[in-house]
Amino acid sequence: MFSTVLYDGITVGLAQNIYNYIDNPEKLTEKIEELKNNQEFKKGIGKLHSKDNLKRRLKLSDKIFKD
Repeated sequence: MFSTVLYDGITVGLAQNIYNYIDNPEKLTEKIEELKNNQEFKKGIGKLHSKDNLKRRLKLSDKIFKD
């Protein structure tokens, strides 16, 4: 099933850290899986989308893709 929350997390995390993955696309796959399995990120999936939840998830996404 398509998840807009996961889509937002991946696109924002990748857009802000794209240069970390140009030479290592396998690392991108690992980070996507890490994001999908992150319990804190999962908390907001399927719930009402508030600004605070969105900001929290996008910050977490950026942090995961930055490492």
